[in-house]
Amino acid sequence: EQPLIAIPQSSYNYSTFGYNLAGVAIEYASQRPLHELVDTEISQKAGITSLTPDYQWAPQPNRVVGYDRYNGTVYISGDTDVSWKLAGGGFQSTVEDLARYCAVLLGDELLMASYKEDLWRVQEFAGDYALGFEIKNDGLEVRHSGAQQSTRTGLIIDLERNTCVVGMTNSTWGRPFALIRAIQNAYE
Repeated sequence: EQPLIAIPQSSYNYSTFGYNLAGVAIEYASQRPLHELVDTEISQKAGITSLTPDYQWAPQPNRVVGYDRYNGTVYISGDTDVSWKLAGGGFQSTVEDLARYCAVLLGDELLMASYKEDLWRVQEFAGDYALGFEIKNDGLEVRHSGAQQSTRTGLIIDLERNTCVVGMTNSTWGRPFALIRAIQNAYE
């Protein structure tokens, strides 16, 4: 019951709720839960085994603990259920599987070149943003970041070098892109 933020195609505004709405539309069209679609259409095709909804109440072996910081004091994050936003986040994974996801985005196993061209085309009125990705360096760099309670993640696809580097932190103040840039610089 909320009004539109803007007339469609007149400005850009990222919204987790917008992605959640897209997820609901996908579920409705496919008649399958989003997490099942992610498993069959992405995880299985990419060899990803750890990508699951982050149901905080469900025991997970080797679950990473998240950290917050307040007034200089670091403390363990409390139990936070982020699974309500599965299309806009709410999943958990390992850095290895995030790298596998990035690799299949770079390759042709998951998406045809024409799909990537559409997916990574900067949208009118959106600055450097395409459909869920930020496009930099004259279209040669595709970036995505994620943040939710206790974590920050990022990936950079370098189309010119045909490489992909990912970073994950288990803190609210982590800077995954600083880590990614350091890795890229080490290999230049």
